[in-house]
Amino acid sequence: QKVVQAAGRVIRGPQDEGVVVLMDDRFQRSEVRRLLPAWWRL
Repeated sequence: QKVVQAAGRVIRGPQDEGVVVLMDDRFQRSEVRRLLPAWWRL
């Protein structure tokens, strides 16, 4: 949840664009990735 909240600081409105880089190895695991929003492209 904290990752999604941090990304919200980059992307505030529907017209905004940004890049969030997830550098922690745990984000490679499918059981962790499934907790992220479906609209995120990984």
